[in-house]
Amino acid sequence: MRRRPARDLLAALAALAVGAEGAAAQAVAAPGGATVSLRLRPRAGDTLHLRFEQTVAGAAAAARAGAAAKPVPRLLSSMLVLSRSVVERSDAAGSVVVSHTDSVELRMPGAPAEALARARKGMQGKATRMQVAPDGAMRWLSQRGRGADTAAAGTALGLPGALPAMPVATGATWVRTMPLPWTDGAAARADGEAPRHEITFRLDSLARAGGVAFVSMRGRLLAADGAAVRVGGARGGGGSADGRLRLDLARGWITDSRVDFALDLVPPSAPEGGKAPPMRVVVSQKLVAR
Repeated sequence: MRRRPARDLLAALAALAVGAEGAAAQAVAAPGGATVSLRLRPRAGDTLHLRFEQTVAGAAAAARAGAAAKPVPRLLSSMLVLSRSVVERSDAAGSVVVSHTDSVELRMPGAPAEALARARKGMQGKATRMQVAPDGAMRWLSQRGRGADTAAAGTALGLPGALPAMPVATGATWVRTMPLPWTDGAAARADGEAPRHEITFRLDSLARAGGVAFVSMRGRLLAADGAAVRVGGARGGGGSADGRLRLDLARGWITDSRVDFALDLVPPSAPEGGKAPPMRVVVSQKLVAR
């Protein structure tokens, strides 16, 4: 798996890319009523100002079942990114978006200040062009020429899930399978493939005469034939995703996305099949556009 620079991850988030690599949506019959098309269709010339926040926190599991005191999560890292997304052009096939990362704040308790400064410098002030499909799938575009892609299509990067291919009614659900959005190649299943979430989306409600859609999402981590997922040297004991997003159909953009990814990890020091308590790591992501 090719490792992507952090600035590319941020650029994809700034483009509101919600995609799944090779994912197939499964539309489920919805209750009766009018349907709505959930698509990303921004107008050429539009500029969105984006605020992306991410925190990573971890806590050891309780030492014994029924323990009265729950462990307090400890902040492992946090990131705040302010950026702009400018729509160069838009048509039925999708939109070309240029993402500019204006400022980056990083925190990681115990990390050398010099390392954080280098990481921040590598992200800040960068511009990246990409194509975003109406369902949210995306691909990077070459800076040298219009239309020459430099990365695979549909990489999931922060906003969990893709939009359905067909119109749906309130109460409808659809399923996407996608890689974990934050590992950047650091995780693997026993079969060597990247671990993936299976996420079920539901159109909960519409507002503003059908101009705004509210979608919820719940997911689980998929293992390889029951084998443990590995993240670095740790073994994954299970995982989940829970979140929601708001899609402004008039503007053609996802304007709010909030999701928590949870992963139970057994430290590498624990023997295979051992009873060492796992650590629950929660990655919380929030993206707001205005």
